[in-house]
Amino acid sequence: MAGSASGGAVTLAYVEETTRGTTPGAPTLKYLRNLTRDLNLEVNELVSEEIRASGMESDVRSGTNEVTGTIRYELSLTSHDDFMALALRAGLPSTAWNTPGTGSTGGTGWAVDGTAKTFTFADGGLAAAGYRAGQTFTSGSFTNAANNDSGFLIVSATDTVLTVVEPAGVTLITESADTDATVDPLEDYIDYAKDLHTVTIERRFEDLDTPEYQPFLGVGVDQWTMSISPEAIIGGTFTLRGMSSTAMTQTPLDATPTPAPTNSPFASFEGVIYEAGGASSVVTEASFTINNNLSTRAVIGSKFSPDLYQGTGQCTGTLSVFFEDDASTHSSGAELYNKFFNETESQVMLKLDDPNGSDYIALWFSRLKFTSVPIDVPPEGPVILTVNFRALESTNFGTTLTVVRSNT
Repeated sequence: MAGSASGGAVTLAYVEETTRGTTPGAPTLKYLRNLTRDLNLEVNELVSEEIRASGMESDVRSGTNEVTGTIRYELSLTSHDDFMALALRAGLPSTAWNTPGTGSTGGTGWAVDGTAKTFTFADGGLAAAGYRAGQTFTSGSFTNAANNDSGFLIVSATDTVLTVVEPAGVTLITESADTDATVDPLEDYIDYAKDLHTVTIERRFEDLDTPEYQPFLGVGVDQWTMSISPEAIIGGTFTLRGMSSTAMTQTPLDATPTPAPTNSPFASFEGVIYEAGGASSVVTEASFTINNNLSTRAVIGSKFSPDLYQGTGQCTGTLSVFFEDDASTHSSGAELYNKFFNETESQVMLKLDDPNGSDYIALWFSRLKFTSVPIDVPPEGPVILTVNFRALESTNFGTTLTVVRSNT
């Protein structure tokens, strides 16, 4: 008796394309961790309008084809690095992650402010040198030994100033510029950029007696969302749009794709949110959406678009915060509302910690404005503000969002 495919056994595997819409020869695929595998060929219907005596439709033809779908995921270390790179338009996934070089030295040197918790390099150039919020760094050769340590976390950055959180047991000491001092960033990062890249995705019905395979070509990440809520696993969606597909086949693109990572998913109680360089204890939820505005175009002579086209990249998000006015509470509701009212620009950095206690992923919105702060007062319980923001291109860093990963 022939078996039926089980949803729990359906898998997705993918390979990056060097030419959009073309699967590389002899490809090496990777399995993709996911919660859903909703990816399909969408076909426009061209219905004949011929009038017949029967009063019935006489024919229908297939119109323009395109690939659409949404994949839900739970965030875990390394599992979705490639798709984050695709969403950020940062180049081919395998080469998109930037490794910072040796830290800036010489010139007028590094200065430390023990009160403000800052390292300042007055000569500038920190953006081009690869310093980003979300990285940790190792410092050395400062006159004051307390300023020499590893594990300083950058929570906000400009082209000259790094605001940090000190490692446990370390207290920074104010020190004037030291030309011998070194500050070396450690973690790889991706900046939201402008280069559209695509993958071939193969949906694999591998539990059938004779497995079937369904390829989708020229697939890009149209939208990327992430949601961070209390008592919940961190996750979101990759909304996909692609150029074409082929008929089902019993021949896989790769008989043995590379297994997906097996790291545990991140949860909301393992991490912290920083706004304008300070940790916030009043944010109850956070989310963001990257929208690349991808589209296809119909042409004469083909049912498939000749390419995948992208629009202006947009990055929006939301913070839900308790409405407090205590000046000692950083990023209180009143403080964020006034930044919205006064159009004061800010930065937000989300550090999401791996359950292993050492690795993490950080998301840094280097320049943003709060665009609306509706206050829906409940009959009882805490008043919570919904603080909506739009991330903008940073003059120094040339990006709206940077993703940093710990180097494992």
